[in-house]
Amino acid sequence: MRPLLSRFAAAAPHAFEEPAGRWQGAAPAEVLAAVGRNFVASDEPLGSTLHAAPHELVALSAGTLRHPDTTHAAEEAVFHFLTRGADGEAAAANDAVRAGERAWPPPPPSQRLHALL
Repeated sequence: MRPLLSRFAAAAPHAFEEPAGRWQGAAPAEVLAAVGRNFVASDEPLGSTLHAAPHELVALSAGTLRHPDTTHAAEEAVFHFLTRGADGEAAAANDAVRAGERAWPPPPPSQRLHALL
């Protein structure tokens, strides 16, 4: 296992560095709960909140009951969330879901701007 991890570390050294700033010293589970989402098989509409407890991973419906189909079924919502993550907004997006905001479809840009003011 060590040789494999060494190869990963050589290919992506920043992935193995201690996080700085907000996440410095944080447990991996704490970081994952803050900035991660799990899209799960469910008969609820895509993006419906299934679990959003504080300090736990947000679980959203993938909009399908078949587990093998979850990736494809949730693709648009997943990439929307990944884009927010790339913009540094993943934790804020999850906090909004925990506060009761719908994760998908996203609110129109004018509503997002109004919420920031």
